[in-house]
Amino acid sequence: MIERHQDYQLTLKTVPHGGLFEVPLQLDTDAPFALRLVKSRNLGTSGFRFQTPKKAWQSTGLRTDFTPPTLTNPATLPTPGVIVYPQLIYPVGGQILVDIGNTGDTLTNVRILFRGSKLFADGAFRALSYPPKFSTLPFTYTPDPAVISQVPASGAMMPAPGWNANYAAVFNQQLAILHDSYFALRYAVCDPFALGTDGGPVNGAPRPIPQPLLSSFQEVYVWLRDESRKPFSNEPIHVDDLFGRGAPLPVNLNNDRVLWRPGLFTPEIFLGPEGALYFDVFRSDSNQFSPVDLYFRFQGAKVFPQ
Repeated sequence: MIERHQDYQLTLKTVPHGGLFEVPLQLDTDAPFALRLVKSRNLGTSGFRFQTPKKAWQSTGLRTDFTPPTLTNPATLPTPGVIVYPQLIYPVGGQILVDIGNTGDTLTNVRILFRGSKLFADGAFRALSYPPKFSTLPFTYTPDPAVISQVPASGAMMPAPGWNANYAAVFNQQLAILHDSYFALRYAVCDPFALGTDGGPVNGAPRPIPQPLLSSFQEVYVWLRDESRKPFSNEPIHVDDLFGRGAPLPVNLNNDRVLWRPGLFTPEIFLGPEGALYFDVFRSDSNQFSPVDLYFRFQGAKVFPQ
């Protein structure tokens, strides 16, 4: 069996007061899907639930992926999502039915992300893997260019199902792998920080306090594809969910939060010498956010056959 990283996302332009019920998320027809994590975006604590492959509800009621308030911390905070264990395997061409709650005003741009793997039969496609004997070296790749400069806050209409906003788009960015080794991609980062230098701080040069707000973003999405241009998701995924991102800070601190809790690719995306990944970038933010420089790092390990 060949496992291939896969994200399925349900995007809802609006969720009215009272919520929505049994909204279908259509799965692809090329392979079954093993679900291992579910995460919401722009839903807050309103809650969701979904059906298993046997058409039973996975929870008795709506659940949330936010931390509940406590006596010492009254705030509700987002998490990396809720783990689904044991995994749920949905059939080829199946659907995931989702209930989305809302006890308040209309919610906009709500997304429910289902993360896991597609399960292909052996020989279904050319899949590289670790050689019988090898050594590894932790390594960070940057695409060329490593920074996508001055991405505007919004742009032309994006032609993707379920999307209804003006997105600035940067297409066909490439991550090229060197000829000297294989590369196991384990996680990645996209943020507005300057790239660090050897012996320097993680987050680049100091900034005045207002600058992080001006140089930040809220709505940036990436559509990641393999070297045959086959996507790893049914639509673009928010960079905080696909990769992970540290919060912009007014001073230098060597504690970029993405280093603590990155968005991991499970299984790894294994690339051969002179292989490549491709990705498209989309942004749609309010006018308070100026053009932003987006820095990308793809991190994992070089793999050397022995």
